[in-house]
Amino acid sequence: MAGSITDWAASKIDPREGLSVVGRTPEDFLIMKYRDGLPFPVAILGVQDVILVDHVQPLFSHVTKPQFVANVPSKTLWSGDAISLIHASPAAFGTLGDVRRAASTGDVQSFRNKNWDFFERGIRQHSKVHAVTRIYDEVFDARLLNGTTRRIALVDGYHVSAEDIRNARDRFGKFDIAVKKTSYGSITDAAEEAAASMGANVVTFKGLLQNLAR
Repeated sequence: MAGSITDWAASKIDPREGLSVVGRTPEDFLIMKYRDGLPFPVAILGVQDVILVDHVQPLFSHVTKPQFVANVPSKTLWSGDAISLIHASPAAFGTLGDVRRAASTGDVQSFRNKNWDFFERGIRQHSKVHAVTRIYDEVFDARLLNGTTRRIALVDGYHVSAEDIRNARDRFGKFDIAVKKTSYGSITDAAEEAAASMGANVVTFKGLLQNLAR
């Protein structure tokens, strides 16, 4: 990428979609605006592996604090501790696409990924779950009332395949339960076999609730 990661991110914002870059702060945050809404600062990171607290903490030490923290590339993992710090600031996090989605709500810093929140809330409210710890953006540890802990990873795929499960293992490390993120499509037999070979299960959200109840 030519120039800084912030320059590159600015070049990818298309005003025809309603979001535009209207300035830049001394901290090198982009000042963005959605249609006729209020401008807001966005910090751009370029972390390749896992976004840690040490990556995001300095962003909030300035006079101007970002309302949104975006990372390029979009597939980088966000650690649970980094997410907690951002939310407590308060601010939101995600991809460049998420910036537009957050801006369209009119409350940028309160933006949350509805899909992730749905699963976290469902796990947290389960009668057999004592506490939930967020490990990554799509990985949670559920500590059960019986003292055991189950690591839960969210997986993509219309028809979840063995490759989807293997990719999740490479991306997240070991987990006990892989959960299909959408209610559409299916889980293939090959995916179930791949998960079983890792000592894990692959289930739908309903299957997750049943699994936690055992």
